Amino acid sequence: MLNQLPLELLRFIIVFILQGSLIIVFIWLALRILMRKRDRTKLALALFYVFIIIGLFFNILFLSVASTGNDILIIITYILTSYFIFFPFIYIVIFLNTLLKLEDEFTLKKIILIVLLYGICTGLLYLIPDGITFTAQWTPIFNPVFGIMVAIFFTLSITLPTIIYSYRLYKIFKAPNLRKKLRIFLIGVILIYFAIYGALFFNTITITSIKSIYALIAITVELIAGILFYIGFGRDL
Repeated sequence: MLNQLPLELLRFIIVFILQGSLIIVFIWLALRILMRKRDRTKLALALFYVFIIIGLFFNILFLSVASTGNDILIIITYILTSYFIFFPFIYIVIFLNTLLKLEDEFTLKKIILIVLLYGICTGLLYLIPDGITFTAQWTPIFNPVFGIMVAIFFTLSITLPTIIYSYRLYKIFKAPNLRKKLRIFLIGVILIYFAIYGALFFNTITITSIKSIYALIAITVELIAGILFYIGFGRDL
């Protein structure tokens, strides 16, 4: 079915319609969280949604400028797209950190420093030579070395701290309702982390139909994960 659709139409459906719908849902979820009394915990979760939204907006812009033929503008737009979709996962770690109430160990200054260092290190990944190339139709292709380096960085900086903090939270939470909320939240985390690893793998593939199928799956997973984050802790913070 997807093979029968022109590439331009398929991109339009995925980016403008499906990702556009995801943006609307994430804006609503972020606003719902921020409408209540704000603290570090709420802000961390809301910022995750906000930066994902920014990344998706840049992806829409990327599709819009791809037809201009301006190589520099297209590359910059795609880098911003992938950066702002990859960057906000540090806020999942910070969110779990705040649930553990580690304010004495991780002061606001330290958290800001961690976010800055993570942001800088994420940006440095784009300096890997030929890490990202593009087809004639401006479909991004990841060099396997780039994909592996990003996967290692993501695992060390995001996945492992998430596992450690989640385990500590599960040991601390004794009430059944709190453990249930944590399980719901972690299901969302597992889904969206697998979506990230999957994206790193499938972006090394040049077959457009396979990449398109995964893009549809990834958007669905991101939507479900974002809703699970909100159901788990977001609406009751």
